[in-house]
This record gives sequence, C-alpha cells and structure tokens, in this order.
Amino acid sequence: LDGEDARRSYLSRAYYAAYSLVVHHLDQTKARYGGNRTNPRHQDLQGLVRTNLVGLLGRQNVGKLNAQLRVLYTLRLEADYVPARAVQLSDITEANAALAMVFRYLGRRR
Repeated sequence: LDGEDARRSYLSRAYYAAYSLVVHHLDQTKARYGGNRTNPRHQDLQGLVRTNLVGLLGRQNVGKLNAQLRVLYTLRLEADYVPARAVQLSDITEANAALAMVFRYLGRRR
C-alpha cells in the first residue's frame, strides 16, 4: 500500500488498536455484550465504556476516552466507507493524537 490506500488502512488499524485495548479492559470488568457475543458491537462501545470503566478511570476520564474513541471511529468509517473523501495527512495526525490518548488512559493498566 502507498499514498491514500496506506492512509486509509492506517485509520482503520488505529481504530482497531483502540477497540482491542478497550475490549481487553471491558473483559476484565466482566462486561456483557448481549446475546452470545464475545465482543461488543462498535456502536455499543462508548456506552459500555461509560457503564463499565468509570470505576477504573473516573467519570471525567471516561468522557475524554469516549471522545477519542468517537474520533477514531468516525475516521475509520470515513476511510472504509466513503471512498470519495480524500484521506489527508491531517487525518493521520488526528488519529495518532486520539490513539495516544486512549493508550494514556488504558495502556499501562493491564
């Protein structure tokens, strides 16, 4: 991959890195994902964070974490499903900053 294809791939991978880390912590709290699911639906992730990780992070940090997850999810959706939208280097910078914040909140809490 190169150019825009690589940037699209990066945005998707950045989101999934955050998703994986969040799900790891949700699993530690014994969060339930509904039905027989072993992982949460993407649209449910922020609500599960709000419900299950407030004890670990505090209400304010949960809100900040969810804001970063929204950024990453939005960038991933646009990269994966809106081919007419050009992916810019500024999108990569934004994703890097959001992913760094996710790791700041959760990365050392294993």
